Amino acid sequence: MPKVFLAACIAVAVLFSLGIRFVHLERDFKENRQLYFFENDVPLMTTLDAYFYLKIAKNFSPGGNYSRFRPTLLPLLSVMTASIQNATGMRLEKIAFYIPPLLACFMILVYFWWGRELGGTTLFALAALIGMTSYYWYTRTCLGRFDTDSLLPFFVYGISFLSYKFAVIQAWIRRLLYLAAGLALCYAFQWWWHPGRSLALPLLLTPYAVSIFFWPCGKVEKYLKTTMLVGGLFVAVSFLFEFHRYFPPRIAALYKPLMPLWKLLTETSQNDLIEAGSSISELAPPTLELVAGGVAGHFVLLCLSAFGFFVLAKRHYRFLAVMIFPLGFALGSIFARRLLIFLVPFYAFGLAYFLVWFSERKFLDNLPPTIRQWGIIGLAVFIIAVNSAKAATVAITPKATSYQVSLAKSAGDNAKPNAMLWNWWDQGYFLAFYAERRTIMDGGNQRPDLMFIAALPLTVNDPVLAANWIKFFAARGTNAYRSINRHFHNLPKTIEFLKKALSEKEPLDSLLERCKLGQDERYWRNYLFPKAEVYLYLNHELFEKAPWWFYFGSGEGPSRPGTRPKASFFGPGQFAIDARTGDIAFEDRLMSLSALYLSKLQPIPRVVAHRTFEGQKGPAALWVRDLDMSYLFDNAMEDSLFMKLLLFDPYSPPKGFELVKYVPLQGGLWRVR
Repeated sequence: MPKVFLAACIAVAVLFSLGIRFVHLERDFKENRQLYFFENDVPLMTTLDAYFYLKIAKNFSPGGNYSRFRPTLLPLLSVMTASIQNATGMRLEKIAFYIPPLLACFMILVYFWWGRELGGTTLFALAALIGMTSYYWYTRTCLGRFDTDSLLPFFVYGISFLSYKFAVIQAWIRRLLYLAAGLALCYAFQWWWHPGRSLALPLLLTPYAVSIFFWPCGKVEKYLKTTMLVGGLFVAVSFLFEFHRYFPPRIAALYKPLMPLWKLLTETSQNDLIEAGSSISELAPPTLELVAGGVAGHFVLLCLSAFGFFVLAKRHYRFLAVMIFPLGFALGSIFARRLLIFLVPFYAFGLAYFLVWFSERKFLDNLPPTIRQWGIIGLAVFIIAVNSAKAATVAITPKATSYQVSLAKSAGDNAKPNAMLWNWWDQGYFLAFYAERRTIMDGGNQRPDLMFIAALPLTVNDPVLAANWIKFFAARGTNAYRSINRHFHNLPKTIEFLKKALSEKEPLDSLLERCKLGQDERYWRNYLFPKAEVYLYLNHELFEKAPWWFYFGSGEGPSRPGTRPKASFFGPGQFAIDARTGDIAFEDRLMSLSALYLSKLQPIPRVVAHRTFEGQKGPAALWVRDLDMSYLFDNAMEDSLFMKLLLFDPYSPPKGFELVKYVPLQGGLWRVR
């Protein structure tokens, strides 16, 4: 009977975990098919980073050009997906769409291992049902979430468990089996998550070393564990205080993969990436409301979980001590909400342990057995229902749209193989996958100078400067300004020279003479105005991200940011504009506009009227009359190339740009002439 009950618990946990994700296929996905699929049945991913792994898998598959997009390390996720495609013939997008919830089921093993260790099958079953249906866990492992998140907690908690079992079991054959399993999991972990590959062995060794305080061991093991503790403390201190800078290069290199991530999460870096990181919601500190409503289904459940975890820690402090790494990751969510995924298992075990603790209360002994049993079952069902309600009712929508896929594919159809797509940050992986062309920027190559270079053309009101700037850096590389800086030895002067030369407002020979760069005009003209095939890609999402990219592009150079404008979008019924007085009302606020642009989508999207309001210093607005939508933006953005191309008059672009394709209110693609 116990084995049957255990098998039933595992089956229920798996079915419940998959069901709460696949239920959206029958409801949300079918009702809003165009939002989730393109070309009828090809799914879109719910994260843009997914296209990084898809791009590698695509070029790793038969017929793909792997050498063209070859990364430094080949991600296990991409290898796995390409292998499944080779075996089944399915489209990569479909495999990537369905695989995250299946991989997430490995987490049930963690609940099984630790649950039975801490309280038996009942604790395992309750913790698995709670953890696998937590809304935040669901968001990171839903359909289309093709990323490494689905297995990261499994590796972190699983390796810690295997290390703990190796430390406490006496029989050497079993110990060696746990050690072999732990080493195998470490190898898979460093292949699965490249940024954290240097954590693989510490994950295995730390619980074993910490066990010296809680379980007896022989003299040799005691010396070994002490050495590991001292060494681990030294490594941790040298990492936190950056002493690795004084180590030999080969040893210091082991620290490098995690250091930028650590600085970004803790906001201790002294460069503009912190400004970028602060605009990424995943890297922002979580609020209590997010933890209560995301990780837990309700604030009351979060409190009950905290109480249950306190009781669990009091009774099983030795076991929790060896979970130092999982606990460290969970506490890291204080700095970045992305790490909340590691908090979910602690929440699940805490809430499950509360139910177990409550069922043991003596006052329940006075109730009839049947009432007591069904009362506890009812309470458990109610808690699990509240915990899983949001995951069962809220569908996670894709980051890209089918219209944007059509734009990306049009780039692939029109651009030569060596052409470049000029884009902003997030869309790089997505464009590279569908257009099969290189991009100026993606989610993995951010740095302050590149953010400045990529964003500047969008912020200027001089289309000649923007077009020449794009072609120059596309052909010469994003480090080309460093070569020019050898003449000036002053970065602001170098950037100013580039802006003046590429704007063509001053004769080049005159500019060269004034800047004392010699009279070799032919050399400088060939260098500054190269031939390059480049396509500019803009999408609607960039409008709401204007405070981010405009901030970097409107400055005087890298690490010299400029204006951070305000940009807001209002749908039908969310605003009211008086075109006569220039007043706009929204969210119980009344604001005076400095300018109002009236736009129509038919017969083609364009501005049909422009009004200015003397004496009013407020923002400007674009009112799309056909759909009763409004864009509110600062005056700094009003004359920018971005607004001219995307919203004001996309079909009549300024000099230097030629429209390739435009999808109203979605985005467009322009060739840079």
